[in-house]
Amino acid sequence: MIGTSHEVEARLLRAERDCKLEESIVLEGRPELPDGRPAPLTITQLDDLLGERTNQTRIVLGTPSTGVTDVGDTLRTVTGRIADWTLPPIGKPSAFKQELTGGHPRERRVIISDFARYPVKPETCREAVTLAETLLPSTPGVARTVVLVTDPRQLDLWRTLLMGEEQVFAAPVVLRRHDQRSVSDQLSEPMRTVGSGVGFAHLGGEA
Repeated sequence: MIGTSHEVEARLLRAERDCKLEESIVLEGRPELPDGRPAPLTITQLDDLLGERTNQTRIVLGTPSTGVTDVGDTLRTVTGRIADWTLPPIGKPSAFKQELTGGHPRERRVIISDFARYPVKPETCREAVTLAETLLPSTPGVARTVVLVTDPRQLDLWRTLLMGEEQVFAAPVVLRRHDQRSVSDQLSEPMRTVGSGVGFAHLGGEA
């Protein structure tokens, strides 16, 4: 590298900024759904939903315009490309409760209750939150993420999560509208990142 010490330093700073920008673009990119549409979740949000090898609960907050009904399909698509993930099918509340405590050692599980596609009463949704926080895997070594997908019909729960009206250990994940970047032809690059497992520090059914 040729130039004065100030020129060299300036070039290094520009290179560092370019690297950070490129990383930001990848993390805010969205994988493609099987039909070619961009997913409602960014790489960063998927990373949070999948979690590290721990037990956690995430509540997705979204509207039809942000693609909330595609969240379940997105998680199935992404985890289907990564080894050792299990998304058990859930057709009724009793199955949801059973899967919260299930699993085998070293298994990574995603338990999805999709209240956006399959609406329930607010009290049923709140009960699911409580169950997810209190019923943990009975077998040591199981990592389990619970994802509750909600839309504006669960407005009371949204208010609790976003305004801190009461203590809830489940963390919200808020969907955002697609921007120009998310609908660009470069979406295939984030998907390759997801498929290879690169970039993840660390989301089956309906209740």
